[in-house]
Amino acid sequence: MKKSIKQLVIVICFSLIFTAITIPIANAKENSNDVSAEQVNVEAQNMKRTLEPLLELIDQMPEDVAEQGINSGVEWLNVHKGNEFEGYEFVADGENLTAVKTVQESIGPFIVLNTWSCISSAAKAIAVNAIPWAKILKVKKAAKLMGGLNSMTKTIIRAYKHQRNLGLSRTNAIKKAVKVSTKALPGETQKAVLEFFSLGDVVNNCF
Repeated sequence: MKKSIKQLVIVICFSLIFTAITIPIANAKENSNDVSAEQVNVEAQNMKRTLEPLLELIDQMPEDVAEQGINSGVEWLNVHKGNEFEGYEFVADGENLTAVKTVQESIGPFIVLNTWSCISSAAKAIAVNAIPWAKILKVKKAAKLMGGLNSMTKTIIRAYKHQRNLGLSRTNAIKKAVKVSTKALPGETQKAVLEFFSLGDVVNNCF
């Protein structure tokens, strides 16, 4: 009986030691990220370039159009989309906004859709990351509460750069930046803004 208790104590001790060692290491890997100031600036520029066309388009959409629902919104987006979305069409996937590639190319007797190896534009980002229409409405309202679209974008990207320079990974830096920048907004609104800005991380994962 005493031997069993001894063995149990030894096992528990080893478990505690292992946990004490591995948890800090795991946290270090999650947060430690040697990155140059130049790379952080490139990431911020890529994020801005990818997000701004989509956010500006959504920001320009009249409130009454957006409030009518996703079908009304999709129709407006396709009429007013700019060159950044050339070759793509916005579509409603249930209550989610996404985009499909409309430009095709011929190879011999076959017609195939163009493909890409890396996300590099707002159109491609939304094409592979469908966003619920309800969250789009929340982002529109968040932009207003934060002094406008440009103000919201600049604030979050500036916070992102700061968090990256502190050593956080791209994903964690975005989460932290949005949390800090939108702390005065409701939790659901923060989540909606985070989903938009996470599209920028898809782009930065290509570099």
